[in-house]
Amino acid sequence: MSFGMNSLSGMNSLFGILELEREPAKLSSLFDSNLVNNPVIMWLQAAGGFAMIALLFLYVSGLVYSFRSYPKEYFKKTMWLSTGLSLLGFVIGLIFFNKAVGDPPPIERIVQDEKLVIIEHPLTKNQIIRDVASAMGGLFALLALMDPMIRNLMQMSFRRIWAIARLSFLEAVRRRVFWVFLAFLLVFLFPAKWFVNTKPEDELKTSISTIFTFLTPLMILVVTLLSSFAIHNDIKNQTIHTIVTKPVQRFEIVLGRFLGYMTLSTITLFVLVSVSLVFIESSKIDELAMEESMRARIPVYGDLTFYSNKEKEQFGGINVGRERDFRRFIYGNSSHRAIYHILDVAPSLAKLDRVPCEFAFDIYRTTKGEENRGVAVSFQITTLNWNEARQKDYEEAMSKAFGQLRKNVFPPDPKNPSDTQKEDWKKINEIAETFGKFELFNISISDYHTYTFFMPPGLIENISKYDEKNQDHLSLLRRYRQPLTKKISLLDISVSCGTVTQFIGVAKSDLYLLEDEGSFWMNFYKGAIGLWCRLCIVVMLGVTCSTYLAGVVSFLIAILLFIAGSFLEFIKTLADGSNVGGGPFESFTRLVKGATPAGPLDDNTSTSLITALDSSYRWVLRRFIYVIPDTDQFSFVDYVTQGFAVRTDDIFMGVINTFAYVLPCAILAYHLIRSREIASS
Repeated sequence: MSFGMNSLSGMNSLFGILELEREPAKLSSLFDSNLVNNPVIMWLQAAGGFAMIALLFLYVSGLVYSFRSYPKEYFKKTMWLSTGLSLLGFVIGLIFFNKAVGDPPPIERIVQDEKLVIIEHPLTKNQIIRDVASAMGGLFALLALMDPMIRNLMQMSFRRIWAIARLSFLEAVRRRVFWVFLAFLLVFLFPAKWFVNTKPEDELKTSISTIFTFLTPLMILVVTLLSSFAIHNDIKNQTIHTIVTKPVQRFEIVLGRFLGYMTLSTITLFVLVSVSLVFIESSKIDELAMEESMRARIPVYGDLTFYSNKEKEQFGGINVGRERDFRRFIYGNSSHRAIYHILDVAPSLAKLDRVPCEFAFDIYRTTKGEENRGVAVSFQITTLNWNEARQKDYEEAMSKAFGQLRKNVFPPDPKNPSDTQKEDWKKINEIAETFGKFELFNISISDYHTYTFFMPPGLIENISKYDEKNQDHLSLLRRYRQPLTKKISLLDISVSCGTVTQFIGVAKSDLYLLEDEGSFWMNFYKGAIGLWCRLCIVVMLGVTCSTYLAGVVSFLIAILLFIAGSFLEFIKTLADGSNVGGGPFESFTRLVKGATPAGPLDDNTSTSLITALDSSYRWVLRRFIYVIPDTDQFSFVDYVTQGFAVRTDDIFMGVINTFAYVLPCAILAYHLIRSREIASS
């Protein structure tokens, strides 16, 4: 779909462009030199902290029982040494944590002359020692806790583990658990469009969303039930007594159960996803829905800022009072601008005849407006080489090429291009390459409709002519002492609203360059990988809890942790105190007094006590956050639903994060099952 010579064609979208509320995962972040944001460092600090707590518990209980009740592989010299090094690392990290207070932030973002510059400051000596020492402390704590486990792994046999896994698989099949998944076929007996009133172009979105909405809780509940009662039933039925009398390690039972249930889950998931694809392909889908959703777009997003000539500075956009404050708005027929700063542009785009850019905006109307007319939106695209001093020359070049009457210049019609269209596009491409600017005026759009416009590839060619020494806006870098790296927006897309009394709502993911497209079929399978990662987490949680707890309790803990992961962002606001109304004690006080959530409390002794109690609650909650799995990061199906490609980085980071959560659970399961007295159970 494209802009024609005199009209704009678009694709409707019920949900709009994919709402990315968090930065997409990047595999390169694992090797980020900025230790503050490096996920490996953060994981070592968090997991290592819990490992140190577990070690202290082991040592205290060992002193109480004189270390006699523990297996012989516990408390070796290497374990004592690792524990000592861990304590040293955490102590050094705590000392330099206090010294690093007040040091400059590692990343600073500056907007000057509507140009975005991101500066990464080198970490201070205090910050480096703090992060490295605490991370090393966490690493040695994990090694100390894994020390008996590693020695025990040498005695394990994959053949025995696979035998237990095969037995678990066959047990689940004999119980006819897989018959439950036949209920999934009900989704295809009654199409979603029979019950949900959607536009024709949203038919495929609704179908995909319904499929995974039904499939996810079904598989999560079934595999959690299986894993939660696995080892508990073995102990209850005393079948585990026969197993442990053989040359079978206890941890081999845990690994075997996990692999068996994951094998069943993987096969079932693959079959159900394949069946879904067959039904989607065989059903009669509206052509508009196929154009909108049966795609795998590979977008290039930019950073979003707002600007107003009235304020002469950057501002945060307007809040129009929507319940969900995801988008910010700009007012029509004003100096308000929403500017998308594209920091990375593939040079291959310069080889295209036209560079596609898609967008979908939210419209907030304060008046009814004109009948059968949309809201006017204008775009101004400039490169980092554009200079306002050349505006007059740009105007003269446009007048010379197209006459005194300014008009939108669109790319040629791909089906039947005329000679005039080709000639006009050639002229605008030359002007864009020379000056680094392209404009589109008063494009009529509707609410949440996806549109595509095309930019001349000359803009990309203009970027390649960048000369850092001749750019005046880079002089602001001199304010900072030792900038490590700097990123400058290569392409700025400025959006303005031209209709009076109307507002345009924009978010970071509402506009993007379309770099390429992939296969919808392959993308559908990629979307299911997110569900597979969730299954790994709940199966490991169920098996781990079942090593020491009853089946019902294990099931409830696994499900509650999984559900809490869906509300992790809200829980984080409670932990850092950014939520409206304060903590539980403050909220209860406001409820009793009938006070408003945002109003200040009286400055008295009771308020000080409430504040102290809430601070203690937040401290505990901040530590509990690391126990909750971040299940939202595995929502790959959201990309599939909206017709976006699931990125390779997302898949790799999803698998890595799954392993990072499963590994501590496996360590905990090892110590729990080793410490349990099977014979007396």
